[in-house]
Amino acid sequence: MRIHTLSIDGDLVGIIGMGEIVAEVKALGLKQEGEIKEELLTRVQRRNHVARGSEEGYRKALWGEYLGRQ
Repeated sequence: MRIHTLSIDGDLVGIIGMGEIVAEVKALGLKQEGEIKEELLTRVQRRNHVARGSEEGYRKALWGEYLGRQ
C-alpha cells in the first residue's frame, strides 16, 4: 500500500491508500461538497489515525486532494 503525504494544518501527515480512497469516493457519484468531504474523512479514518480535533483540517486537505485528482 502506498503512503501519500498531505499537509494538515501545517503538519505533514502520511495517508495510507489515498489514491484508492479518492477513486472509491469518485465512484459513488456524490455531488454535494459536504458529503464528499465526510466520505473522504470516513474512509481515511478506516485506514489511518486521525487525531481528535483535527478533522476539519483533514476535510480541507482531502477536498483539495480530491479536486486535484479530477
